[in-house]
Amino acid sequence: MLYPHTGKIPERPQIRDGDYSGVGIDHLVRIERKSKEDFLSCVPHARGCSIKDYDWPRNQNEGCDRRCRLVGELHRLRSYPFACLLIEATLPEIVSGCYASGVHPRSAIGSTIAWEIDIGVRVVWAGDRPHAQAWARRWLERVHALHHRTERGPGPWLEERRNGTNLSS
Repeated sequence: MLYPHTGKIPERPQIRDGDYSGVGIDHLVRIERKSKEDFLSCVPHARGCSIKDYDWPRNQNEGCDRRCRLVGELHRLRSYPFACLLIEATLPEIVSGCYASGVHPRSAIGSTIAWEIDIGVRVVWAGDRPHAQAWARRWLERVHALHHRTERGPGPWLEERRNGTNLSS
């Protein structure tokens, strides 16, 4: 969580979904952050994982792997108008396959495409931790600015995101 306009990270209160949110906009935005290694560990699919395991951690199944936990988290994140999976790697790094995990680049890329299209949570390739932090800070500031633009509340932009409609056309 970041304080608006100061960029300072307060002591992290426990948030149920995601890794980051914003003060005063926590009902609108969530960011799930993954390092390159953590992301790659979430790509392989273990046997015994089923759709019911997506409710992890409330439904902890020994067969449920890191992928199941991440997919469950992404399913919960989609209830927020602004949610994303922020990966501390570049797409070219993943495509090159130059990493120790042995995950095939097509599996890694295919997983992110499926998560974005099938679940509906944006995937952002940030490069590294400093760039991920900068991106997250700016994104949270933008959501905060949109939310507090008028004293009457968030306005039609929030309904547009919730309903999936495009009010500008």
